[in-house]
Amino acid sequence: MKASLLGLAVVSLLVGEGWAQGSDKPLPVVDLGYELYQANSFNRERAFYNFSNVRYAAPPLGELRFKAPEYPAFDRSFVRTGSEGKICPQALPRWTGIAPTWLTNYITKGEIPPGIPNVDLSSQANASLLGDPRQTEDCLFLDVIVPQDVFEKPSRSRAPVLVWFHGGGYTSVSKSDSGDPYGLLNRSRTNGEEIIYVTINYRLGAFGFLSGPSFQQNGLANAGLHDQRFALEWIQRHISKFGGDPNRVTLLGESAGGGSVMHQITAYGGLLDVPFSGAIPQSPGWFPSRSVYEQEEIFKDLLNATNTRSVDELRALSTVELQQANRREVQGSEYGFFKYGPAVDGFFVPADPKTLLYHRQFPRKLNIMAGHNTNEGVLFTPPLTSDADFQAWARRAFRFAQPDVYSYIVDTLYPNRLDGSLGYRDQVGRAALVISEAVFTCNTVGLANAFDNTTYNTLFSVFPAIHGQDVALTYYVPGEKYTGGGGDSYISNFPVNETLAFALQDYIVTFAAKGKPDSAVDGLPLFRMYGSDASVIELGSELKESKDPASNERCRWWQLQLQN
Repeated sequence: MKASLLGLAVVSLLVGEGWAQGSDKPLPVVDLGYELYQANSFNRERAFYNFSNVRYAAPPLGELRFKAPEYPAFDRSFVRTGSEGKICPQALPRWTGIAPTWLTNYITKGEIPPGIPNVDLSSQANASLLGDPRQTEDCLFLDVIVPQDVFEKPSRSRAPVLVWFHGGGYTSVSKSDSGDPYGLLNRSRTNGEEIIYVTINYRLGAFGFLSGPSFQQNGLANAGLHDQRFALEWIQRHISKFGGDPNRVTLLGESAGGGSVMHQITAYGGLLDVPFSGAIPQSPGWFPSRSVYEQEEIFKDLLNATNTRSVDELRALSTVELQQANRREVQGSEYGFFKYGPAVDGFFVPADPKTLLYHRQFPRKLNIMAGHNTNEGVLFTPPLTSDADFQAWARRAFRFAQPDVYSYIVDTLYPNRLDGSLGYRDQVGRAALVISEAVFTCNTVGLANAFDNTTYNTLFSVFPAIHGQDVALTYYVPGEKYTGGGGDSYISNFPVNETLAFALQDYIVTFAAKGKPDSAVDGLPLFRMYGSDASVIELGSELKESKDPASNERCRWWQLQLQN
């Protein structure tokens, strides 16, 4: 979710006058029917074209605010180059500026401060996102990074397509914030079949994830998920023009991006075909489905914050007015939580994805590779020092749970037993395990079980194995320091094991090409399916086969979604 604050930072070598760098020929133009797009750049050394900021939907402005995405207008009067970056309006909770002030000492020394310090959201890490001048409500754009050979030699078989959904808690980050995709592109060459890489923007926060009965009378819940789906349909229509194979489209996402992938898998309760053939959710995260009452209260909060009374009045606000309200609402989120996110709407999300998976309400003919980290929850956990602190935190986290369900969570599933036998030795570790399993890791085991354990699964365990740390492997480029991660600069502080990075990248690109992970790295263990023994490939101090720790009775309980 927030931790990786993920997106895609494509390294673009901008060239003037529409000419390829170091070349005597102009950059190519793709005819999309409604518009003409010229490649923004050509990286001669790496041999790929970058088609940046390609519009895939009409501006969601005015009457289209809070509505389903629509096709772009027909305008072929000039050739677009996509040189101007676009990202959707951003917002971050205050606690994202608080977490770095104590987590390092906790992780390395076990120190827990007495209470939460008052940290202003204008700290450097957060201000860099919120003050980004690229923010605009007209943000429904995508990037296509295509190898030269794939684009220029259409006689070859069409290339597999890897589509990245960024994370960021469904309130922040963009397609331009996660990392340089060259490592993935280069490993696809090493493994024998080059891929096309696509990354997209989708509406965030109040712009993309309002819901509730009153809102849905005249507004579309989960608009951000609809944006993602619309972009995937765009890929089905147009990716062949770049040399891509619409029958081999694989989704890749981490955190909120991974949660988005799972919502796409279970969209419409499986009643419609999906516009992709494979999915790789990494640390897929979303908070357990909000009750209808809570959805309604969140909508009312926004109305109060904007001094409006209806969706129509919200549509009449300027982007700046709505953006300011969105920031205020998200800033006030409970520690570890986000104000907005996917919600059950009776339409795109007929039930929580865990429930839909449990009841087999999803398309079965998909290839799945999923992964999680061993310490997902600590980034979202406040510095709790007593059982009373834990109880107060849990009451807020599960405030709509029935009393006996709440008691089961805190007394049976995660009791106040700090001897290490349950995986925690203090109240922070106790709460972190609750978040890890309720929000992240149980999603992956639920996905595996739903597909009859025929999925491929990974476990990242390199210390401290916190949420988002593995993304530096996904976007590893030899000789370069990882600088992605959106607002989470801490990710770049962890060293990257090149062998692990190459292995993970190989698994991703070969899975996208063949539906089965493999690697050009010598000496790796056989990557078996999950199976009845919950087999995973563990990326740790060494790369080995192990058993998924999320395959436990607690996760089986979370799949039932009894806490709401």
